[in-house]
Amino acid sequence: MANPREMSPELAAYIDSIELDPEDLKRVNELAIKVRAGLLTAEEEHELDEYRRIGRIIETLKLRAKTILNS
Repeated sequence: MANPREMSPELAAYIDSIELDPEDLKRVNELAIKVRAGLLTAEEEHELDEYRRIGRIIETLKLRAKTILNS
């Protein structure tokens, strides 16, 4: 029986293909511009923190996926 903590190659390939939605990417870029200009509100800072948190989770999963795909 396979270890339930291991990722199948099919799942690894899917995770590796995940990209940020174009609208979300646009919003992140808007927030980044406001950060550089020093114009970010507290609500926008929270929003940007959430994008960063999700980005770290996705990148962690992608690293695991790449390890599986490259083995």
